[in-house]
Amino acid sequence: MPFHGYAMNVAWWDGPESSPASAASLLLLMQARGQIAPLLSQDRRKHVVMLEGPYGHDLRLQQYENVSLAAKGVGIAGILPYALDLVSREALMKIPEKDVLSKT
Repeated sequence: MPFHGYAMNVAWWDGPESSPASAASLLLLMQARGQIAPLLSQDRRKHVVMLEGPYGHDLRLQQYENVSLAAKGVGIAGILPYALDLVSREALMKIPEKDVLSKT
């Protein structure tokens, strides 16, 4: 596994319309530096990829008008706190400010 431990970002995925939960292709962005640079230009085999994260960061998702969260299996453990936070913030935004202040 020559790419184990290197940070990669998903830049785009192409999913079939018949099954939007799957991806026919996935484009990863990697920075070619150090020992990985020659591997990126030479190795054209298909690799098994495991995606994880984010861990321990406030993503400030509330600043976006639309947010899409996805998880499978135990991955929901990492996504659920963000979903619950967004739902609770949305509920607070719908309550008039005077009502929020009086309930504290």
